[in-house]
Amino acid sequence: FMVKIRKINPMEFYQNLCKEDKTKFLAYVQRKEGYSTVTMSGKLRENPVSHLKYEEGKVLEHIIATGEWK
Repeated sequence: FMVKIRKINPMEFYQNLCKEDKTKFLAYVQRKEGYSTVTMSGKLRENPVSHLKYEEGKVLEHIIATGEWK
């Protein structure tokens, strides 16, 4: 049988967080990866100003999957 692997969508994940968790998530990403919180929130919001680079997406997927940001 096929196991469906659900790919994590960082934008979807971020948009479903409460305001407090968004702040916490972005702060963690900045500390761990050095990504600007302003840039990341701009890329993850509902009408993004620009798009995530492939590498950024992979890093965020990992952080979300492991739950290490909490």
